[in-house]
Amino acid sequence: MITPRVAIVGASTELSSDIAEMLADRGVVGDRLRLLGGEETAGETVEVGGRRVRVGAATREALADVDVALFCGDPRLAARLIPQARDGGALSIDATGCTRGLAAVPAIVPEVNGEEIGELAPGAVVASPDPLAVALALVLAPLVRLGGLRRVVATVLAPASRLGAIGVEALSRQSVALMQGRSLDRAGFPEQLAFNLRVQPGQDATGWADAEEGLASVVPALLSAPDAVVAATLVRVPVFFGTAMSLDVELEGEVGIEQVVAALRAGPGLLVSGSPEEELARAIVGGADAEPGDEVPRRRAARDPSEVDFELEAEDDELRDDEDDEDDERELDEEFEDEDEDEENDDEDDLDGDADLASGDGDDDGEAATSGEAPPDPAPGPVEVAGSDFVHVSRVRVDPRRPTAVAMWVAFDEVRRGVARNLVAILETVVDPEA
Repeated sequence: MITPRVAIVGASTELSSDIAEMLADRGVVGDRLRLLGGEETAGETVEVGGRRVRVGAATREALADVDVALFCGDPRLAARLIPQARDGGALSIDATGCTRGLAAVPAIVPEVNGEEIGELAPGAVVASPDPLAVALALVLAPLVRLGGLRRVVATVLAPASRLGAIGVEALSRQSVALMQGRSLDRAGFPEQLAFNLRVQPGQDATGWADAEEGLASVVPALLSAPDAVVAATLVRVPVFFGTAMSLDVELEGEVGIEQVVAALRAGPGLLVSGSPEEELARAIVGGADAEPGDEVPRRRAARDPSEVDFELEAEDDELRDDEDDEDDERELDEEFEDEDEDEENDDEDDLDGDADLASGDGDDDGEAATSGEAPPDPAPGPVEVAGSDFVHVSRVRVDPRRPTAVAMWVAFDEVRRGVARNLVAILETVVDPEA
C-alpha cells in the first residue's frame, strides 16, 4: 500500500498533535503530512515525531496534491474547502459537522458501521460524528448485539472545552476570580462555569438542544437500530477537558450482569473497569512489560491547565488589584491567628490519628494512604482517562427490579478518542480495508 498524502485542516494545535502522532505510527510523516489552518492557527508549530511542523495556510493550492483531507474545527472553513478538495479528487473526512445530516455523506464509526463505507469514488466525503455520538455508539453496539435496544437515557457531563477555547479560558478566569472572593465579569462570558453545573439550553419550543437532538437521530442510525430511543441531557460541568456520561439502557429482553460485562469487554474500542484488558492497559501506562503482541493504548500525561492558568491569572490579578490584595492579606492574617490556636488544641488528636493510619487501623483506605500508591480506580473520570484511545466503562449494573435495565458510567477523552482516533480509523478503513 502506498502511504497517502494527508492534510489535517483546521484543527487546534492539540488535536493536530494527536492526529499527527497516530498518523506517524502508520507511516504518514515528512512530506506525506501537511498541517493547514485558518487565520487563528496558521503560522503556529506542532510537535510531530520529535520535530516541529509549521501550520500552513488552508488554501485551495495547499490541498491540490493531497490524497486525504481531515477537516476539524471551524465548519465554515470546511464548508469552503471541502468542495475544492473534492474537485482535486481528494477524500474528505469531515469532523466539523458541516456535512452531518447530508444523505450523500455517510456518518461512520468504523468499529460500529465501517462496512457502510463501501467503494468510494474520487472526491468522496465521509463524516465523523460528534464525539458524544462516537462514544455512545461504541458502548451501545455490543448491547444491540446482545438482544436489541429500546431506550437510552444519557446524562452527559460536558467539559468547558466543548465550547472551544473561550470556554476553557472562561472557566480558568472565573475559578481564579471566585477563589479570590471577587465577583465575575459577565460581559465577555455571561454563564458561570466555575463551581457550577449548567444544563445545555434548548434551541426551540421543544426544549431540546441541538446536540441532544443530534444524538437522538445519529446514534440509532449508526447502530442500525431505527426504533431505539436516545434521550440525552447535556450538562456543562467545571472540568477543562474530558467527558463522562451516566447511562440508563433499556434492552428488549432480560439480561444478567455476566452477559452484559462479557459483551462490553468484547466490544472494540472499550475498556471495562476491572477487566484483564484494563489491568494490562494500566500496567503499560505504569511502565510494566507487556506480553509480545499485546495491543495497548498510547497515553499522554493528563491535561490539567488549571495550575498554569491559575498562576498566570493570579499574577495579572495582583497587578490590577494590589489594594484589594493587601486587605485580603490582613484578613487572612487574623484568620490564621485564630486557626493557630485551634491547631495547638488539635495536635494531640492528629498525632493519634496518624498513628492509627500507620498501623493500618481506622479508615478502610489506611493501607493505600501509607503505601504512597493510589489504589486502582473502579470508576475513572475524565482526568484519569485523558490521553486514552479507549472509551472507559465502569459501574455496570443490572437493575434487580427490572432485569431489562442496565446502568453504567462512561468516561473518555473527547479530543483523542472522540475525534482524532475516529478520523484516523476512518482513513484506515478507506485506504486499507483489510487492515
